[in-house]
Amino acid sequence: MVPARHLVPGDVVLLEAGDRVPADGRLVVTETVEAAEAALTGESHSGAKTTAPAVDGLRAF
Repeated sequence: MVPARHLVPGDVVLLEAGDRVPADGRLVVTETVEAAEAALTGESHSGAKTTAPAVDGLRAF
């Protein structure tokens, strides 16, 4: 476990089901990934995540 304040761009982070992610990041390899973002977006449903690159600062789905 590493506190988010110690993460820097380029760090590789391994995640498991149920992990909380207190930082932005880019997915490189995934299987089925969904994130509960209610605190950020107000939506009650989890959003699917992909390894697709962001487009103009927005996530590509």
